[in-house]
Amino acid sequence: MMTLAEPVSSEKTSLYKEKALESLRQLPPFSPVFAKLMESLSKENVSVSELADWIEKDAIIAGQLLRTVNSSAYGIRGTVSSVRHAIAVLGISKLRNLALGLSVLRIFSRVRMPKSWSTSRYNLHSAATAIMADQLALYRASEFGEGAFVAGLMHDIGRLVIAVGLTPQYEMIQQMALETGLPGWRCEQEVLGFSHAELAGLILQRWNLPKPIQMAAETHHFPPLTNGGLVPLGQIVSLANEIVNKMGICINPTTAPHEDAGPILAENGWGEVSEQIMRTFVAEFQAMRGSF
Repeated sequence: MMTLAEPVSSEKTSLYKEKALESLRQLPPFSPVFAKLMESLSKENVSVSELADWIEKDAIIAGQLLRTVNSSAYGIRGTVSSVRHAIAVLGISKLRNLALGLSVLRIFSRVRMPKSWSTSRYNLHSAATAIMADQLALYRASEFGEGAFVAGLMHDIGRLVIAVGLTPQYEMIQQMALETGLPGWRCEQEVLGFSHAELAGLILQRWNLPKPIQMAAETHHFPPLTNGGLVPLGQIVSLANEIVNKMGICINPTTAPHEDAGPILAENGWGEVSEQIMRTFVAEFQAMRGSF
């Protein structure tokens, strides 16, 4: 039986963190189109022609996007034959999210991972959390709600980077979680001195994503409380992550019974719109999962 690790020295934690961040170089390079889409998250206004021009320069993403938009999930009458037509039908924000999601999942699918890692489960969980976070933000005044999709998509990037750059430690973390029943983030802190959430915040900072998205990823296990104003984006991502995990869309295999999301939404203040949220979530999730 594995016991908890000895406290990790600050020097060792720093070395682990540095090695994990260095492993970002092992990820496939971002395409110019993906970089433009990411950069646009910090812009207040992006024109239809600008967005369409970027996407159309990547034939693979453009093709996947049109195939997804034309799937039965979106219920669009007729055939959407161009990126501009797709933007006119679904809007700039939705199309940008979809293009970013397809691009990110395509990149992650090309990374060489340890045998114990399931890229399929990781991609499904990331896509599901992104779609759920986006839906939650639609029905509540939230901080930088337009970034909810990307924050959900990227919230667990730290787990992927730990698996790539610190593979022996990743395997130790997995074993500890299995034997002790402790949550993964706690096992990461025991072994590394930091969690995947903290690492995700640093990664998204390096990628120059907007500060609210960085903080949402970093705080998704311990989100800040609402203080009379906008709901923090970290709360949105945290709840989205909890819901999809309880639905069984997890990175790690689970034998726990799947739960209905309706009661969880109701408990957290989304009860009146839970049916709409779930209907849209199921349709968009099925459409995206068909593309990877």
